[in-house]
Amino acid sequence: MPHRALVLAIAVIILAVSAEPAGQRYATFGDPHSQQVFRAGRQQLGGEASIEDLRAFVMKGLARTTDERGAPVARDVEIRVLLPDRYLRIETADGFERRTGFAGGELLSEIRIGSSVERPPRDLVVPLVRAERFRLARLLLGSMLATSSDLWLSFRWAARSGQMSRDVIGTVSAVDTGAPPVLDVAARDFFSRLYLNSRFVPLRVDYEAGEQAAVSMVFDDRRPVEGLLWPHRITTKRGGETIDDLFLDEIVVNPPLTGDDFVR
Repeated sequence: MPHRALVLAIAVIILAVSAEPAGQRYATFGDPHSQQVFRAGRQQLGGEASIEDLRAFVMKGLARTTDERGAPVARDVEIRVLLPDRYLRIETADGFERRTGFAGGELLSEIRIGSSVERPPRDLVVPLVRAERFRLARLLLGSMLATSSDLWLSFRWAARSGQMSRDVIGTVSAVDTGAPPVLDVAARDFFSRLYLNSRFVPLRVDYEAGEQAAVSMVFDDRRPVEGLLWPHRITTKRGGETIDDLFLDEIVVNPPLTGDDFVR
């Protein structure tokens, strides 16, 4: 093996086996390139230590969604997250309340109109809990390149994203910024494609929702909150059509949430 190639191979091995930041406990990497991008992105978002310290958060704002007829509807929204396995989104407007989420294996989803409450049929609870777990995973991924023990994720450099430069190993300049990075992210029954900008900050998470058209979550308008660069607009599109446009005006990091904040 030529001397330069040997040095590069050793550098890659050192990166792979060196003590990893705690934030990578719930992530594995199929190649050193994806690991480099992951690390660089987390540094841009606020640093490994700050992301690793993320235990809970609350997002509040306005959601512009579509009703069953495709008409736009504006609703107040609050999203509560308590890691690793509690997620609740509450939408309210004029006596209407819709809750979607899960707490462990319990489905929290229901619709309240006045005194009436509608819940999904029991035979759909398991697949709906799985769908909500995946929803949380994508929210964490696109917001903070964060992972949790509830769903361990595997990252791999996507071939279509361009080639890595081997001039510098283990630094931001190790990526050919002429082709912004794209990572394939997978777990059991879970697959998403993560698009990042040239600074390795998440831009978009794409996935397939059953036999429906491809779905994209776009993360935009990032602003610092408690040392982390949080997105304040999250737009979800299906087949190119916007189905959920979330405008956030308040994000609280590590609020004192408990299990009692995730009950029906």
